[in-house]
Amino acid sequence: MILIESHTAPVLEHPIRFQEYGVGIFKTIPTKPGIKKAIKKKLIFIDGIEATTAKYILAEKK
Repeated sequence: MILIESHTAPVLEHPIRFQEYGVGIFKTIPTKPGIKKAIKKKLIFIDGIEATTAKYILAEKK
């Protein structure tokens, strides 16, 4: 596997679904439908685990 792009998410105030958060983050996948397709093709990993369309970027615990 070749890593093309990576991103470190900042601490968020509220949780957000990855496919919504990722829009505009990656140059190679600039749209929500593109991110969804990449997730279904198992091309995106979050913390080393395959992403799912239900995966959330978690907010800071308070």
